[in-house]
Amino acid sequence: MTDFRVPIATYRIQFSRDFTFEACRELIPYLHDLGITELYASLLFQARLGSLHGYSVTNPMEINREIGSRSSFDKAEILEAPHTSETGNLPLNRVFSRFPVALLSSN
Repeated sequence: MTDFRVPIATYRIQFSRDFTFEACRELIPYLHDLGITELYASLLFQARLGSLHGYSVTNPMEINREIGSRSSFDKAEILEAPHTSETGNLPLNRVFSRFPVALLSSN
């Protein structure tokens, strides 16, 4: 049987050009002080330029340049934050019906 921890309080991070990985890193101590125990986030994939929600994915193999790069994601240490999960994962809010069909096709 796998041990799991029941979240006490969750907070959803909405990444956009106005809320980047760096902004998230700066917010984490405040969320900790509020008692947030788990974070989850909007999609990180490359989306249509100017997308505020991130669901208009144009390339699921790349991080959205408007919110940062892989290097800036690593530097923000979001996965090391105590609120991501015990496994060091940041759960993403996924809506697969909004992925481009061509990107999901096996052809």
